[in-house]
Amino acid sequence: CSHMRSIVISKRVLYAPIALAFLLALILLLANPLATLAASTTVYVGSGETYKTIQQAVSAATEGTTIVVRDGTYTENVNVNKVLTIRSENGASSTTVQAASPQDHVFKITAGNVTLGGFTVVGATASSKAGIYLGPGSSNCTITSGRGPSSEAASHSSAPW
Repeated sequence: CSHMRSIVISKRVLYAPIALAFLLALILLLANPLATLAASTTVYVGSGETYKTIQQAVSAATEGTTIVVRDGTYTENVNVNKVLTIRSENGASSTTVQAASPQDHVFKITAGNVTLGGFTVVGATASSKAGIYLGPGSSNCTITSGRGPSSEAASHSSAPW
């Protein structure tokens, strides 16, 4: 009888670390989505900020980041290739993005689920170039509250502008 009792105790001792490891793994698995949600960040672009250009912020951002652009005029062509929200702080009347190269799109979006809003977009004057271009992979994007000359503001895909 004591031999049988020893076997039962040994199985309990053996299962305890396995159960503990399983419980820890489950907790980590459940906590990870919460950590991802908490990790979504907002960064700012402007003369007194870490990022001086919109493209610097886009390049450094992780998926899901919100980029808020302070008032001013930004001379650049911006390539957006990840899920981001890019918006001006105070709207299109306060924030202009002027093409650095008129032979390129001002904003070229090649990722899905991008939100862009609150900019005056000007300067893409070359044939078949747009203020906002929605390229391959740019499904489910939202373009809001902006303005620009009609020849530049529309993208080559349909977009609410």
